[in-house]
Amino acid sequence: MASNESSKHIKQLEKYRASIEARHLLRKWYETPLGRALAEQECAVLSDIVPNIFGYHLLQISQHMDSSYLDHCMIRHQLIIDLDDKNASTMLNMRSDASKLAITSDSVDAVILQHTLDVDMHMEIAICQSDSD
Repeated sequence: MASNESSKHIKQLEKYRASIEARHLLRKWYETPLGRALAEQECAVLSDIVPNIFGYHLLQISQHMDSSYLDHCMIRHQLIIDLDDKNASTMLNMRSDASKLAITSDSVDAVILQHTLDVDMHMEIAICQSDSD
């Protein structure tokens, strides 16, 4: 039984490390000309969308690029969470795994998953966490 628990722990640690590595690679890619061009397009789209979001609390999970589009958001209480704070902007508020959020259901009005599903090794859990009722 202890061997089974140890094996499970090792697999979780491997997924965690893979997720961190994927985040580093994505952030590094955003520094390339193509990455910067995509980030500009994403920011332009989000700048058009976020002013129409209503609520009191906004949660953004992951930060791979500039989040200046949040300046256009009417929601003033904005929480940015990422598993890895290496090379994250100063806007990062908390470090957490998207699959283990310490946030009560129905306490957030809007959630932005900034490429979370691209790099999270527990994406099905992250989706459930962001959409829990």
